[in-house]
Amino acid sequence: MDTETPSQSASPKCIKTSAYNSQAQRLILNVLHFFKESASNPDFLKGGPRDLASRALKVSKRYLTNISRLSDTSVLRTPRKKLIYKKSKRDNFDSFDIQAIKNIVKQFYSEK
Repeated sequence: MDTETPSQSASPKCIKTSAYNSQAQRLILNVLHFFKESASNPDFLKGGPRDLASRALKVSKRYLTNISRLSDTSVLRTPRKKLIYKKSKRDNFDSFDIQAIKNIVKQFYSEK
């Protein structure tokens, strides 16, 4: 027996809420709240598409403009998604340097 709810059967690619990060969940809640408000107040839906989107998502119109420009020219990316760290160069020490460092550490502990 199929136990799907009507909302799940309407969209075949239903994703659990845990698949979205908290920022995406907040945007979804903002849009839901916007539609609830617009149902009770039809004047809420006055304005152009960019005005409606900025009010629904609670972001600035400028931010929407920047995103739409990026989507026309390239792939949308998350800022600082992949950080490249330089590895420290510890393998440049020869045996003399290693022994000198060991002696300094031994001296430090023997003085206490």
